[in-house]
Amino acid sequence: MEIKKRLLMVNDDMVEMDSLPLIFARRGIDTVVVGSVKEALGQLKNGKFDLVITDIALNGSQTGIDLIKEVRKTDKDTKIAVATGYGDHYQKAALEAGANFYFEKPLDFQKHVLEPIGVEIPPVKEEKKTMPANEQQFTLRKAVHEIGNRHNGVILISSLLKEKLSNLAKEEKFSAKVKAAIAGAIDDLSDVEKSGKAADALLKTVREAVYEKVNPDDIIVKE
Repeated sequence: MEIKKRLLMVNDDMVEMDSLPLIFARRGIDTVVVGSVKEALGQLKNGKFDLVITDIALNGSQTGIDLIKEVRKTDKDTKIAVATGYGDHYQKAALEAGANFYFEKPLDFQKHVLEPIGVEIPPVKEEKKTMPANEQQFTLRKAVHEIGNRHNGVILISSLLKEKLSNLAKEEKFSAKVKAAIAGAIDDLSDVEKSGKAADALLKTVREAVYEKVNPDDIIVKE
């Protein structure tokens, strides 16, 4: 199949994203996967993409919101979508920054990739298996993904809160006692960040070691 569309995926979970280029290429979409704002801007500088899909939490200090703002400084046309596990928490900020779409993970290939990128493929009718509402099945991949999202959320919020508290500490209206309390909170938030990053690194090790040996979608963690 002739490749007609180009997609840029920006996500810090490179292990999770590793198989996407091959999967999407089979559907006529040339896909590039990067993990940071810097890498994404480099790709956009060197070539045109029909759609950019970015997560909120990325490698480095910059977020998906920062990426959108940087792109929109010079490029008003490229379609940008935010795919996140944080619900609608960042929806307003993403759309105000210039995103065209905002949706929650997991990705729905038809709705979140093909439609925004402008590829029309007739939906395939499939017989869906129904599961009682009180039963929720967690595969190994989904369990690791959910935990990773929570750690990324903690890291991101801790970083943002540290920045706000640092600015408050500069205010002259606060007493030395209050400033000391703020400084202590900032130190504690640094520890929270370190803990979140350590946990995220542990999950990455698990993925790299296990996913090559077994299919994580076949292992049920919770039924």
